[in-house]
Amino acid sequence: MTDTTAKDKPARKLAQLHMIDGRSKTSPPCTLGEAGQDLWNRIVSSYDFSDAGGVELLAQICQAADRAANLRRQIDETGELIHTRAGLKDNPGLKHEIAARSFIARSLIRLGLNCEPLRAGPGRPGTGGLGIGSW
Repeated sequence: MTDTTAKDKPARKLAQLHMIDGRSKTSPPCTLGEAGQDLWNRIVSSYDFSDAGGVELLAQICQAADRAANLRRQIDETGELIHTRAGLKDNPGLKHEIAARSFIARSLIRLGLNCEPLRAGPGRPGTGGLGIGSW
């Protein structure tokens, strides 16, 4: 029989809070590119995710951010308009980039991340939901 003190119990609870399936709570459940990892880090540093559904939805959002960034690079290389036999046409990647960005915006709202996170101390009110100041 081992002797457990009151000191040991909070440490175990703390360890359980920071680990999900053997990985750190702040690490994504999938491999992300630069844009997705940046978004993941910004959101996880501001909000607390303790449910598996929220973590998975955030991972999907971050993967969509990677996809949108890749599409943006391709569109920048080939141009927003492409030449065809019938003349100039919109680049087909445009609608896919817009769809990915739309998914990101809708999903962030579903997670309730369209509000400014609570701060630990006093401070000035936020400038707006997206960090945009007065014009």
